[in-house]
Amino acid sequence: MKSRANTVIAVVLALLMMAAVFTACGKNSGDETTTTLLPDDMWTPGDEVYTPVEISDVELAEIVKQALGDDASDFDGDLSSLSKDQLSKVKQVAALNGYVVSADGDGKTVIMKDNVPVTEVPEDVANDILKEAGVEKNENLTPSQYERVSKVAEEKGVTAVTKDDGSVTMVEKVSTTAASTTSSGGSNDKTTSIIAGDTSRTTSTTRSSGTTSSGGNSSGGLTQYTFTTENATAVITSKSVTATKGNVYTGKSNVAFNSDAQATDGTLIAVGSTMTDKSGKESDHSNALIVKYTKDGSKDWEYILSGDGLTTFEDVAVLSDGSIIAVGHTLAKNLVSDASYKCKGTVEGVVCKFTSAGKLEWIRIVGGSGGDMIYAVCETGDGGFVIGGKSNSTDGDLKNAGANAIKAFVGKFDGSGNSQWSSFSSLSGSKHNSVNDLVVASDGSVYAAIESVTFDGDYSDLDAAKNKTRFSVITKFSSTGSVMWRKDFYEGGTVLLKNLCIGNDGGVVTAGYYSSGKTGANTGSFKSIHNGGPSGTYDGIIIKIDASGSVKWRTPLIGFDSDIVTGITRINGGYAVTGYTKSTNRDFAFSNYGDYDSFVYTITNGGTTQAYTSLGGSNSDRALHICGSGKEVTVCGVTASSDNDFSDIGSTNSDKSCGFIYKFEIDQSK
Repeated sequence: MKSRANTVIAVVLALLMMAAVFTACGKNSGDETTTTLLPDDMWTPGDEVYTPVEISDVELAEIVKQALGDDASDFDGDLSSLSKDQLSKVKQVAALNGYVVSADGDGKTVIMKDNVPVTEVPEDVANDILKEAGVEKNENLTPSQYERVSKVAEEKGVTAVTKDDGSVTMVEKVSTTAASTTSSGGSNDKTTSIIAGDTSRTTSTTRSSGTTSSGGNSSGGLTQYTFTTENATAVITSKSVTATKGNVYTGKSNVAFNSDAQATDGTLIAVGSTMTDKSGKESDHSNALIVKYTKDGSKDWEYILSGDGLTTFEDVAVLSDGSIIAVGHTLAKNLVSDASYKCKGTVEGVVCKFTSAGKLEWIRIVGGSGGDMIYAVCETGDGGFVIGGKSNSTDGDLKNAGANAIKAFVGKFDGSGNSQWSSFSSLSGSKHNSVNDLVVASDGSVYAAIESVTFDGDYSDLDAAKNKTRFSVITKFSSTGSVMWRKDFYEGGTVLLKNLCIGNDGGVVTAGYYSSGKTGANTGSFKSIHNGGPSGTYDGIIIKIDASGSVKWRTPLIGFDSDIVTGITRINGGYAVTGYTKSTNRDFAFSNYGDYDSFVYTITNGGTTQAYTSLGGSNSDRALHICGSGKEVTVCGVTASSDNDFSDIGSTNSDKSCGFIYKFEIDQSK
């Protein structure tokens, strides 16, 4: 990640990478006995493909600033210099934003990034490091042996990672040092330094306007690519662009749009987070943001839900009467009356209802005495809605959840926010489970995309659980909440199916990404698909499942680097997906401006890829959701760029991020 995006991490990492802090009810915020469910507790899938690494000084300073505000002005980079209460606050903010909080051998607090892609170095390189360190065998290393190995590895730009069995794995070093970007003859020609193990490597990436070698054309500064199959053609063109403007979004605060939804009249609602509070002042924590745009992209209204603690909206839905439901979670203790809280001091789920004109009708706090987070919402066609997320509560709204686990849950509410049913059946075990997305079919049945590292309980009979890696389960519920079927997906590494849309046959289509195991080959649900990159990189995947639970097709989106699919929606004749990638080859044969670039891909009803367009700048540009229907789709996300495709709409402050919305027209016919 480039340094310009470093400050974005503290705001949006919790939106991109699954993580949470759950604290025991009634404990003071400065109490060192506060329980934090860390990835060490949640993710234990056996052979790890992703390894925590210590965060940079820049990221650490940003976390401390969020946690302590003005009190952070004297912070010297040493966490041990903080008071007990200050350190507790820093730990809480770090965990909520998706970092791993642990202790080193001396008991000092260490904050690390979880889910960082790492690539094992070649075996001969690893053996040379062991030999130079005077270690004969890579097993049962003593502390002094590991210290020698680690020192030699560091000198060679490699990281030595310890395993539970006392051995070490040599992986390419992950750095957050800024990559240098220099102009080499025009705004469209970029030479970008790639920081990943070999910090001397540079890749020249050229992106020109006009006709491309891939058969594309440029419109409005965007490059479009068209594929023609035997029975279908699709063309994606830029129709209009909407960006966050003004001091609420750029210049004064970081912003991320996490999700969007389209109303029947063509208007658009986007939700996410901002570092500006409801009074317009910059805050020391994120606040929930909802914005409504007209059909032509003009801002209609906005609302910022801010309190005395971190708050964010994760998803949004438009009900049949035009009203709007936004969901997320909060650590704030003053959003509603004291009596409305299930347990102050824990993270709680938040559900808000707005009129189509932007008036807040009501706020409901969802949860119990444990931690509760809401990630998904979908309207049900009867004036109500369903929500989904995760919880370790056993009381309050989630009293039927069961104990000793982080459970995934689905709940049905009427339009007034009254609970009608909740389901934990087929969603629980002794470890971590979470609902990432929900969709509702025309008959009222509910599909849920669930991620899990639970290998027992409700999941013990699944092949995915026996494989003991992070996996995904698509579960179908009846309109009354009973489980109809489950379908699991796993690989040698990780499978994260985080997005759903209803298929053309009443079934469901799910999209996400996966990684192979250490062999670099796919050995699980996608073993028939050739892996596109080395172990530790992600490939995109789209899967069609019919209404009875049978898989109809699997379509990968593969490049030689990490390719992340973050959203899917129905269009005429098929589907459109979005996400972000660092690849410049195979399914992503377009030049990369730098860091992650976003993309939109169209796919036929039969799973054939058709057309794609890219969207990028010289920094990180991450499309996080897509919505729409027919011939139009709208993509939202977050960018740290202010050049190339974001030259007119990106953040003007090098330390800030900008939420973006792009609307595309898709001409797809058979």
